[in-house]
Amino acid sequence: MLWWSHKNQYDFIYLTVYPKHKSLIDLLFQYGFESIGRTKGELYLGKTFSAGIFKTNAHSEPLQYHRQFYPAFLRGISVGKFLIPIKSAYYETLFPENVNNRQAGLFDVSKEFSGNRIPGNTIRKVYVCHATTNSIKEGDILLFFHLKDDCSFHSQSIVTVGIVDGFDVTNSHEELLRLTAKRSVFNQKELVDLTRNGEKTVKVVNFLLAGHINPAILMARLDKVGIKGFIQSIRKVSHEQFMALEKDIKLDVKTTI
Repeated sequence: MLWWSHKNQYDFIYLTVYPKHKSLIDLLFQYGFESIGRTKGELYLGKTFSAGIFKTNAHSEPLQYHRQFYPAFLRGISVGKFLIPIKSAYYETLFPENVNNRQAGLFDVSKEFSGNRIPGNTIRKVYVCHATTNSIKEGDILLFFHLKDDCSFHSQSIVTVGIVDGFDVTNSHEELLRLTAKRSVFNQKELVDLTRNGEKTVKVVNFLLAGHINPAILMARLDKVGIKGFIQSIRKVSHEQFMALEKDIKLDVKTTI
């Protein structure tokens, strides 16, 4: 609903909710809704996609700005940008609505009837890896790079944008299970194995899905802006490289400096 409204250039949307649904109201507040009135026992909650309609001031902190005006986000020079490699199978689990395969197998089962749809049914998602980076912070921009897959039109291209909602480091499988909370592409056993009984450090990147890039940005384009070589681990992108790519990042969302 939020993506559609933003894409079609609506300035404002609203809904009604009963006060007893406190968890729902708290969730709506997280994504920029504000209380604008009340009638017949129901609350009216409204959301704008840019500053100026409500009296509240826009947040200057990137993550809070993204939440307030979701799906729009800040991309100034102080905001970090990272390439995030992701295998095809994991991408299809996290982002099933954006799968673009060349041809389904004869005996493939429709994903509409697959068993576990939790990771793909949420705005807030999680990426787990063994990358060496420790510099990711809230509000940073994640550019998901689909690794090579001859069966996917998204092979070796940037296809999705996320905004960091949290970054944790752990070598405890109990903490890892708590941090991912059934939102990971890995099952419980695989998550436990990632820590290798406490010997291996795991990075947990929580993020909000900002949107999918259409058309995807091919690897040849990355090479032209100076992003060269194999992308097998998280890699930081300079602000200048990101700005060179920005006109190709077509998400139907407006960003600001």
